[in-house]
Amino acid sequence: MRLGLSSGLSHSGFVPSASYANVYSVSFGGDDEYLDLGASNNIITSNVFSISMWFKIGDTASLAERIFVSNRDGGATNLRFVVETNGTLNVGYKNSGGSFQFTTSPSAVDDNNWHNFVFTTTASAQVLYIDGSAVTTTTNGFQNGASSTVVTTIGAHVGPNMYANMKADEVATFAGTVLSASDVTGIYNGGVPSDISSLNPTGWWRMGENDGGTGTTVTDQGSGGNNGTLVNGAEFSSDVPS
Repeated sequence: MRLGLSSGLSHSGFVPSASYANVYSVSFGGDDEYLDLGASNNIITSNVFSISMWFKIGDTASLAERIFVSNRDGGATNLRFVVETNGTLNVGYKNSGGSFQFTTSPSAVDDNNWHNFVFTTTASAQVLYIDGSAVTTTTNGFQNGASSTVVTTIGAHVGPNMYANMKADEVATFAGTVLSASDVTGIYNGGVPSDISSLNPTGWWRMGENDGGTGTTVTDQGSGGNNGTLVNGAEFSSDVPS
């Protein structure tokens, strides 16, 4: 069931739309390109949330590549997703004690095919899903940080050798919500992104659908209104999950 932070009520499982247009993604070259989602107090607002992201990345044997990073409190990282040199997806997050905790997918994802990850956390447990299936479960707290402001980047943890050569599509955050297994199955939808508006995402960056595939703005279609900015030549692409 999907749990709301305040109510804790269950909801019916997500049913994907039969008709949904998705024609753009964003391409990052791995040099210094990234998507800046800015500083916000509503992307991740508590230790209860979910994140979904479609990504496509090639061989990472020579360099681990950061695909999604959130920093708090003057730059301290409290959540990051990295495709390691062995090709697995590694999630690092600060637990309730302030120490960094890690969980890793059992299989490689650097095969130059589109994949979807969903990460959910409560105050005491985390689940990582790859392509609609739960692959790891951990039982740790999550430290939200002392500040309510989070700086989020996609395609980079801005700094030397911290950029990803990848494509990203249909990125969504759900503050205060734990997506259920059936929700995640619906999001994956057999490998084809679907309309997730009924899941009420806080942030939903469709990577060009709302922007005509031009310019440097990536519109947030979620409730948060955190539009992103393409930096240093990150650009829209017609390569999408299908």
